[in-house]
Amino acid sequence: MQHSEETKRRAVRTYFEGKKRSLPAILIIIGIPLLLFFFIGVILIGIGLFLLFRQSSLTADSQIDQWSQEDYEAHDFVARAQQLAGFRSLVREPILLRGLAASFMGDGVINRSRMGNDGRMRSTPLGATVILCTADQLGIYQTGLDLTTGNRVNERFMEVFYQDVVAISGLASSDSLDTKNHLQTIKASRLTDSQLRLGVTKVKLVENLRQLTERFRSYIVADLLQRDMRKTYRIDFVDGEHVQIPVADGRPTRQANAEFDAEAGGETARAMLALRLFVREKKRAILNGELTTSGELV
Repeated sequence: MQHSEETKRRAVRTYFEGKKRSLPAILIIIGIPLLLFFFIGVILIGIGLFLLFRQSSLTADSQIDQWSQEDYEAHDFVARAQQLAGFRSLVREPILLRGLAASFMGDGVINRSRMGNDGRMRSTPLGATVILCTADQLGIYQTGLDLTTGNRVNERFMEVFYQDVVAISGLASSDSLDTKNHLQTIKASRLTDSQLRLGVTKVKLVENLRQLTERFRSYIVADLLQRDMRKTYRIDFVDGEHVQIPVADGRPTRQANAEFDAEAGGETARAMLALRLFVREKKRAILNGELTTSGELV
């Protein structure tokens, strides 16, 4: 089914922001005492129930995923990075990284997350990073992708000489989940208003736990599942500035322990390892005076 751009954007915005349910509730409350005047009461309650039912159905999670992918592919992030950089030539292929939105990418735009019926959280904006390598400089472009409009937002471009790169590092953020206790907590707890605004329900939380338990059963020890929730890559510069690239992970920590990230951690892990090796050789050559005037290694 084809959707107009306006319909699509409204649906995405409603998915993340939710819908106001005050009007249906008011109509139903007013309509109940007016049942004495059968015709008026039934009409008001009927309209209220209709609006409530219509508002309860949001766009399917799979449709949001499809639109998110389409929005990402609609932008040539590499071309935009090259346009802003103005570099004449590159010494290696540009690195394009898709990840979570860094904090600055959500400034001034709708910044929301929602738990889908499959128990997975989805967010807007998304994040994109492009790294360009010349003979003597790095160019780093970052932008948010606002799913409610399809626009690139909060673009940032930095360029730095290799000798000014202090470190390229990665940090894995782990989380421990007691599956048995967590199920009991879900059943006994009362959801907060903030959780409800995120689309969180007990049914979704139970489904999420069920899927995790089934998928990672072999990694659960004494009802405890430890996961590497995200990986944050960071490039630090001599002036104290830095660039962060957060990427979702979700692997059980035991699995992550056993895997070599550059092979199993996905495209981002491979790209960041290659970048570290490249910058390391560049800095070593600079320190040893092994670069020619063109920036090539001797």
